Amino acid sequence: MLNELLEKRDSLSFYSDKNESQQTGLVSELLTRERDGLDYFFDELDPSQMESILQIILKSQGSLFFTGIGKSGLVAKKIAQTMTSTGTRSLYISPIDALHGDIGIVTDQDIFFLLSKSGETDELLSLLPTLRNKGVKTVAVVSNLTSRLSQ
Repeated sequence: MLNELLEKRDSLSFYSDKNESQQTGLVSELLTRERDGLDYFFDELDPSQMESILQIILKSQGSLFFTGIGKSGLVAKKIAQTMTSTGTRSLYISPIDALHGDIGIVTDQDIFFLLSKSGETDELLSLLPTLRNKGVKTVAVVSNLTSRLSQ
């Protein structure tokens, strides 16, 4: 969205009075698009799911683990760091490292959050059998509610 606006901006000649009015409209267009994005977020948000996750976290005696690949991994790292700064025991684990042994630190008292936009990330799906065998609670954070990870 922002990239489209920046491309539009770059195509304007900054020496024309006509284009000055077009440039002013860029901010309004950006704000409208951002508001639409927020409206969509709040329209699609399911408070009951969030409440369920909050209750799981509050009842947990263990730690919170977060994982993801790519941008979802970056978000998972940030969430883990933020939770740690609030005094909550949390850690980011790379799914690749988890698959190669680091998952051994996770216990049945812990909650394991798997972040994936598609919900079809093979590395995350490969973690599920081990997590289930250990009795670990898992929470999938996905955009695709029909994905294998969300099942």
